[in-house]
Amino acid sequence: MICGDPDGASDVMEPTAVFEVLSPSTAMTDRRVKPFDYASVLSIQVYVILDSEKPDATAMRRSNGWEAEAFSGLDAIIPLPEIGITLPLSALYRR
Repeated sequence: MICGDPDGASDVMEPTAVFEVLSPSTAMTDRRVKPFDYASVLSIQVYVILDSEKPDATAMRRSNGWEAEAFSGLDAIIPLPEIGITLPLSALYRR
């Protein structure tokens, strides 16, 4: 997700939030490698990993040193002040 006005004159984007849906083949990379890659992109403030099979999510934020915060169950709500929203897991997963 990009916050602010995109520059139509170039292809350069500065994302604020990155959301990834885990797949069995990429889960290890998404959890162990990509957080370091995303931490090197200064515009990224939050990285959210979503489980593809059950209502589980992990949020990692620049503001707390990229420590993982776990959210689990259909009643869980991920606060995302970085982009001005809250994200209920029930909006992403079927009951």
